[in-house]
Amino acid sequence: MFGMRSLDEADSEKTPKELVGEAFQLLSTDASAAARRAIELLESDIEFQPKRIATLSWIAGSGLTISGEPREAMGYLDRAEATFQEYHEKSMVLWVMRYKAAAHSELYEFEKGKAAAQRGLKLARETGASTFFRARLFNELGNNHLGAGEFSEAAKAYTQGLKLAGPRNGQLRDVLLTNMSRLLTKLSMGEDAVDTLQAVLKQAQEYGRPQICVVAHLNLGLAWSLSKPETAEQEFRLAISESNGRFPLEEARAGLELGELLRKRGQYQAAKTVLTCALQQWEQIGNESQEARAREMERLEAPTTIQDLRLQLEVATRAENLSRQQQVLKEIMALAKEAGDMQAELEAARALNQVQAILWQNSVDDMASARAEMNHLSTVRKLYDARIQQHAQQQKLNAQNSKLIQLAAGIGIAGLLAFFCYRIAQSRAKALTELKTAQAQIRQQEQVQAAIERSLLEKQKEDSVAAMARGVAHDFNNLLTGISALAELGEFADDESQKNQNFHEISGVVDQAAALTAQLSQYVGYRTGTSQSCCVTDVVATGSGMLKALTRGEQELLVDTSDENLLVLLSSSELSQVLVNLVMNSVEASAPGNRIRITTSRLELSEADFKQMHTGSGTTEGAFCCLKVADNGHGISDEMKQRIFDPYVSSRTMGRGLGLSTVLGIVRKAQGAIQVESDSGGTAIMVCLPEASEEEAAAVGSPLDHETSRRICTALYVDDDDLVRTTSVAAFENQGLRILSAANSEEAEHILLKEGARIECLVTDYSMPPGESGAWLAKRAQELIPGIPVILCTGFVDDIAVDDDRFAQVMSKPYEAVQLADEIRREVTRVLHEAEDTDEDETLEDTESLEVA
Repeated sequence: MFGMRSLDEADSEKTPKELVGEAFQLLSTDASAAARRAIELLESDIEFQPKRIATLSWIAGSGLTISGEPREAMGYLDRAEATFQEYHEKSMVLWVMRYKAAAHSELYEFEKGKAAAQRGLKLARETGASTFFRARLFNELGNNHLGAGEFSEAAKAYTQGLKLAGPRNGQLRDVLLTNMSRLLTKLSMGEDAVDTLQAVLKQAQEYGRPQICVVAHLNLGLAWSLSKPETAEQEFRLAISESNGRFPLEEARAGLELGELLRKRGQYQAAKTVLTCALQQWEQIGNESQEARAREMERLEAPTTIQDLRLQLEVATRAENLSRQQQVLKEIMALAKEAGDMQAELEAARALNQVQAILWQNSVDDMASARAEMNHLSTVRKLYDARIQQHAQQQKLNAQNSKLIQLAAGIGIAGLLAFFCYRIAQSRAKALTELKTAQAQIRQQEQVQAAIERSLLEKQKEDSVAAMARGVAHDFNNLLTGISALAELGEFADDESQKNQNFHEISGVVDQAAALTAQLSQYVGYRTGTSQSCCVTDVVATGSGMLKALTRGEQELLVDTSDENLLVLLSSSELSQVLVNLVMNSVEASAPGNRIRITTSRLELSEADFKQMHTGSGTTEGAFCCLKVADNGHGISDEMKQRIFDPYVSSRTMGRGLGLSTVLGIVRKAQGAIQVESDSGGTAIMVCLPEASEEEAAAVGSPLDHETSRRICTALYVDDDDLVRTTSVAAFENQGLRILSAANSEEAEHILLKEGARIECLVTDYSMPPGESGAWLAKRAQELIPGIPVILCTGFVDDIAVDDDRFAQVMSKPYEAVQLADEIRREVTRVLHEAEDTDEDETLEDTESLEVA
């Protein structure tokens, strides 16, 4: 498979593990050198284990991809993928997919690149990969969509990547913003692209990121290429000079774009020189598509007539190459304008309008940029129609002028000829003034319309927030009134049992308040508590009796469940809550004697299906378990349908208006989708949740075994609220735990330094002003005690905290002491088992090495 050759004496003294580790470390500093080193080791006479051979193949493929040699990289990446799949190493297959997606993009194999990126995202969800890595995969997916001309999908991928990257990953965020700017340039939104790119360039220069600077100059050139070609030429030349051979891929791209720009400006000799250099660079890189493009442009001569360009347009039309059609039509418009051929210019403008409309129709209808572009094209079309009318008027005036000249020549009255010429000039000036006034009115109307739309959207948001604030204040005031009354009764009660009863009732009211905040958290889609799983058909079958009771015998309830085992990653109580809220919604919308039907099914949903549904930010296409509740009631009005999921907005006579908003929050949490269909004949609401495999369902929500539940652990509890800290410590000690406590991060750090050998788990609040946060303390604790589990207990609901790898668990306040004590024991036991497994693996590896020796 590889050619064998001997290494030097220094390498022969190192173990295979050390050699592979050195190559891996080199990848982060010099990708090209890492690739050469990995290939050298693969071709050596050292006997590596299959997994290490796969790792070296991945290092070689990744390094070649980064250094601009994607075609040679594919062989190594394919070999690494096959071996890692054979050994079920999903995390390593994930890394392979990331670089295969990038390599396919550079080779213009966009369908293969999209497939690799989507497979990587699926593996990332299965393996729980970090948000940083998922953001990189979304970046590669967006690049492949952009290359394939799928602008809407590219925008979605880049946006999701920016959300996952967050403010902490500056360099990755710069890359995503640069690629988003490329998209804006493709969509003819040059000004937006320029603003974004200049901000990225400034930050890259400040932090010393030369490759980002080169990419920014390249894309600034693309953004300026239509409106300011001289500025575009300067940016392309800056990209080439600043690269100076360090980044061959970006330098070759800049050369290709510069040559094409010079050719369009008529500088054919200069273009030929630049394109020749670019061609040599593409030949070294090995990119056949770009090499062919450079050769084609190098051979092109200057088009002399509009007819030549029309022939090129026919070729592009037969090939269904919309981008080429757009480019040729723009060149026809430019030549026609220079030649004064208004008819040819109008025909080209209309054809360009049609081509761009087709390009936009392939994009998502609700993209603001698409609508702006279409409005712009409509305005351009009106402008050209006005120019044609002006041209017709000019021809008419010219004809009149000709007649007047003949009349003046016949009768010899030079004064009359001068008068009519003056009138003609005055009429032409008036026509031009009217045309400019019409254009200004069109622009003003567009601005007014956009302002009205923004004002309406802001008003809707304000109404929704005001309704939710009033509802929350009302509910919490009621709960606080109950707590105050019970506390007063307990204070003056003489009987001890009566006091205890009052305290028990106060605890119940607190549970109601916690349930209310949990519903609000579910509405915004934040994750709370630990993961569980359930079967959809089982939950429907178990709750059918309770659901019939909800109808009070007034409606007929029909249940039609699938025989399939429909598993989802939701607790049975959450799914029951969804089902009860949907049925209650149908009950209150139905008259006595109507029917309510519940059905379950399994569906395959795609991105096209999601356009008509309410979805979460992480919803992706695939298999879904669907729960549908339909009734034949009076239906939902169009006005209410727009706000059906807003909290505290309800047409019911009962309830707080949180029912369907809670349903939407639970579905967002599970990364699912909701479809609402309603007319005068009734309403059908279908909830679709991602299907879970039996292995995924079995992996979550398992109870503690006997040994773990009796384990005595030592934990450090940190909270800046004295009452919470004091009562919690006492409750944990009652559960058999040994607890050390601290009021802030600085005090906790002191205890970790002093008592680190005893502490097995850290439990901390998130926000503890004015000192350091719980996130800082988690990082500091793991530096002092490697591997220590950290549990976050907080009243804030924050996806950043939930996705933070430093936290083993995130518990929402208020919580029960026994629940948190179980989580502490579970995490301590997990860490101990992982340590034992690591010791066994090292012992087994040492034994294998001795056997080989």
